[in-house]
Amino acid sequence: MGHILTLLRQQFNDNYKKMSKATLWNNILSDSQLEKYGLIPEEVYKNTTLNSDSFQTLQSFKLSPENSCDDDQHTSMDSALLKPNSDYAKKCVPREYLKRFIFPILLPAMEAMLEQAKRSHCFEKKRFGFNGLDFLTFYLYKNNLYMKEDYDRKNVQHILDIPWVIEELKKHPRKPLPLSLQWTDEEAAIKLQSYWRGYLVRKIPEVCELRQWQMEWRRYNRLKANQLE
Repeated sequence: MGHILTLLRQQFNDNYKKMSKATLWNNILSDSQLEKYGLIPEEVYKNTTLNSDSFQTLQSFKLSPENSCDDDQHTSMDSALLKPNSDYAKKCVPREYLKRFIFPILLPAMEAMLEQAKRSHCFEKKRFGFNGLDFLTFYLYKNNLYMKEDYDRKNVQHILDIPWVIEELKKHPRKPLPLSLQWTDEEAAIKLQSYWRGYLVRKIPEVCELRQWQMEWRRYNRLKANQLE
């Protein structure tokens, strides 16, 4: 274990020197490993500042309103809702943009999606009708923090009520799901029980005789109607 920690610390030192040349994805992987083992010194968080010209993104793990994007940026994130098209967002490095504007909205949506999948028993079945992408689309459309002024979104009750979804389905219609995937367990149980009760009634001799008479009566009426024509 000590040898692994030594290698990780050496990797951190090398990555920190070459941070401006490293790719964002490599930074994310290396930094996450270092954070996992607690190898990022506290002074790095305190002394590192972010700017739009380099990928010195270790500070982004402990972002604060006083140490974001520019050195003269002191706007409190809680005092105002900053939109993705603001000057603040344009100056942020990609990782900070994700943490500030994407993850605060996307992560709750994914959590809600998993909860809905659990309620739909998706983790217990091989086939199910729940569509995670549809749920995320509807959730993000209804709960977009940056579109609070759009009151029409509150009236949307289903993904098929979203205007651009309606237009897209006109161009690329979907095949309907089979009933086995549309019904819930309770609905399927009701259908099966109803059919079984009907079968038990239809097999009664008196009922069979009545149904046979009805069939012959309908056939007789059709023949009479054809003769009149």
